[in-house]
Amino acid sequence: MPATRAARPAAKPAPKPVPKPAPEPAPAPEREDGCVAGNLTFDPELHFTPNGRPVVRLNVAVNERVLNTETGEWEDTEPEFVRMSVWGKMGENIAEHLVRGDRIVAIGYFTEREWEDRDGNMRTSQEFTATDIGPSAKFHPARIVKAERSKPVPVRTRTSRQTDEPPF
Repeated sequence: MPATRAARPAAKPAPKPVPKPAPEPAPAPEREDGCVAGNLTFDPELHFTPNGRPVVRLNVAVNERVLNTETGEWEDTEPEFVRMSVWGKMGENIAEHLVRGDRIVAIGYFTEREWEDRDGNMRTSQEFTATDIGPSAKFHPARIVKAERSKPVPVRTRTSRQTDEPPF
């Protein structure tokens, strides 16, 4: 007579590994949108990053003119200086066309960064990154010259199927 096997209890499934929590992403730098209007304190300085991306460094003096009610004369307020960077082709255009003393208007964002000086002290600086920039026409005329394209753009002609109707 064949030997009978005793019924075994069903094996328990192996416990699922507990996933490790993902590391917290580094906090995004604080960023505040803004607009800066002022005069360049030196000629734009064009630099290139190690991978060849152009960046222009600027310093802009920002101050206001206020009317002195006692004398009736216009007076300049104490200037504030804003360090600014302009990236890419826009930066190259700025370096080519603007010089010290030119008044500019820039939109972009302020970022704050911390760094350690030579003595080991932690320092903080604020920089403005321009996303659009141009000459100001407040005190002098500005002439806009369209930049040349590196490749010609083909001219499209209207076919019988094209209409002025929107595509939606």
